[in-house]
Amino acid sequence: ISSLLYADDVVMFASKTDIVRLLCIAENHSKEFGYQWHPNKCAIIDLVITTMTSIDDGNVGMQNVPTYWLYTKTIPMVKTFKYLGIPFNQFGIDSDLFINQRITKATRSIALLRQLGIQQYGVGLWPALRAYRTFVHPVMEYGIAISTLSQVQIDKLDKAQKGCIKMTLNHNAKIQFPTIVPVVMANILLMKIRTYTLQFKFVTQLQNLPVSTLVKSIELSFLWNKNPDEHWKKLSTRNQFYQLYNKLKKSPKPPNDLISATIQ
Repeated sequence: ISSLLYADDVVMFASKTDIVRLLCIAENHSKEFGYQWHPNKCAIIDLVITTMTSIDDGNVGMQNVPTYWLYTKTIPMVKTFKYLGIPFNQFGIDSDLFINQRITKATRSIALLRQLGIQQYGVGLWPALRAYRTFVHPVMEYGIAISTLSQVQIDKLDKAQKGCIKMTLNHNAKIQFPTIVPVVMANILLMKIRTYTLQFKFVTQLQNLPVSTLVKSIELSFLWNKNPDEHWKKLSTRNQFYQLYNKLKKSPKPPNDLISATIQ
């Protein structure tokens, strides 16, 4: 497997020699079927750039670095690149940058809602909390199902969520103010619980996908083996919900809906 395809977003990963061949295939394919890639919207992440100094626009110096081409145009070399809204670097998901981006976007969204009067002294507390759950909370949760976050990063998400709740109460996010009552009223879970829950659902639902799907092929090919990737271990076997799920699955009378029974 040397590529990930999603709509018009494509990722190719390979050795330096093979990536050149893949780029040639992509270029020839586009010419054959009458479309064209945009080289300036493409990017190359290469391990060699980790030792180089980045410049203002996020690209890196090109001295002694292999050059990659599409339609005789150079593809920019970068340290991080956003794919489907998630930043990646040479090691995979850039979790620190990812968390900061989620928090920034969620905070800006709730601040805009507050300016529009969607807070407890505008539309009322309950509609304000519903607006947070509908428009802001999903922004903060996006991507955490596949991200292995540290406790520090999860704590940052929880702190950001408390700040958003304070803004629905028309308070400054930085002031010390209890949020337990509105959190309970709106049934808003801690981000730690939501992180484990979403990761657990992702891993278990993956088991029911047909083998023809790309993600199932990746799982069967690389993940469930004697020495699975550390990232995959954190998502699956080290997840507390997944451990409980396996116990219920092996019990004499397992529940009909194992996923719901595990989360409850």
